[in-house]
Amino acid sequence: MAEKAATINRVTARDGEITISSNHKSNSILSSSSLTERKQIMATGTIEIKAVRVQKINGNNRLKGFVDISINDVITLKGLKVIQGENGLFVGMPSDLNKSNNRYYESIRCTSKEIKEDISNTVLAAFARE
Repeated sequence: MAEKAATINRVTARDGEITISSNHKSNSILSSSSLTERKQIMATGTIEIKAVRVQKINGNNRLKGFVDISINDVITLKGLKVIQGENGLFVGMPSDLNKSNNRYYESIRCTSKEIKEDISNTVLAAFARE
C-alpha cells in the first residue's frame, strides 16, 4: 500500500494569541521565569497543522466528507466536516447534538480568525488531493 503524503500547514504563532496565566491553577507549579520562557517560545513558535485522515462521502447531500487533523503532533481534532455551501466548499468544526432541542453545537471553536483560516486551508487542500 502506498504512503500518502500528509498535508502540512506551518503557521507562525501571532503575538498575543497564545497566553499563559500564572494565576491559573494548572500552571501554579511553574516558576515565573519558566512562564516567561514559555510565553516567549509560544509567541515565536510555529504551529504545524497536518491532515491525518480524509474520508470522502459519496452522494448528493451537502456533507462531502470528514477530515481529522493533528496540531504539532500533540493534539488531534477529529470530525472536521467538509460541506458544500452556496459559495463552494467550507469546513465545519466538530459538533455535538443537544438532545433537548435537537440542534447541533460546535464542540471545538477557534477564537482566532487567522488560525481558523489556516485549519480550513489545510483541510480543503487535503480533501482536494484525495
